[in-house]
Amino acid sequence: MMRHPAGLGKRHRLLLGGCMTSLLIATALVGPSIVSQDPLAIALDQALAPPSLAHPLGRDALGRDLLARTVYGARVALLISFLGVILGASAGIMLGVWAGYAGGWRESVAMRLVDVLLAFPGFLLALVAATLLGPGTINLAVAVGFFSFPTFARVARAMTRSLKQELYVTAARSLGASDLWIFFRHLLRNAAGPLISLTALRMGLSLATASGLSFLGLGPPAPTPDWGSMLDAGREYLWLAPRLVLAPGAALFFSSLGLYLLGDGLRRPEDRP
Repeated sequence: MMRHPAGLGKRHRLLLGGCMTSLLIATALVGPSIVSQDPLAIALDQALAPPSLAHPLGRDALGRDLLARTVYGARVALLISFLGVILGASAGIMLGVWAGYAGGWRESVAMRLVDVLLAFPGFLLALVAATLLGPGTINLAVAVGFFSFPTFARVARAMTRSLKQELYVTAARSLGASDLWIFFRHLLRNAAGPLISLTALRMGLSLATASGLSFLGLGPPAPTPDWGSMLDAGREYLWLAPRLVLAPGAALFFSSLGLYLLGDGLRRPEDRP
């Protein structure tokens, strides 16, 4: 029997996304130990030096090794996006599951608040949060979490409303199981699959959002290697040394695409809108 092309594409997306994401993680974990150059070392006499054997991507406007800064930037990008999504997912899932299980006026009030947040563009929410909190790595992660929170709340609430009608939930309730037991043992456990794929999808978006905020000066303080701030600094030399923009831009594109493909490949057909 001929396989459906959509199934073949799904496996390819999952495989490609997994490989790209694995490369990102490997770069963040072991890349800094492989790159011998110091990403913070300034050599003004070699500013904008072209690529060479010792410096494959050349140097930036302050004479710092561009390859080392791009590799170290993977660690910063992964840390911020991971922490941000975990914070947003934790708060959103807890609220969504509670609202979907409680029902009634409590669900209506909680979800109307979420709807208000969803009425604004996600990047705008992150921008407002980052502006209020101020620049910094942790503050940027919190802003990214605020950006992801409403989506997780909506998905978790929809999953809970569906799952709480299942017979095993009704049976557990009739046997005297506590709401907390049902919450963790039945609802969260059975909603884990779609939420995991959503986490991977949101990490890709969060990575791009965090870099955008860093580009605007709301990211980690200088001289921390960060793709967004590298893009901001490199745009002044776009025509003179385009590699200053191409290196962090390519890393950001590759990483975001890999996380998106991984999340999309993990989704089941019934999870799609």
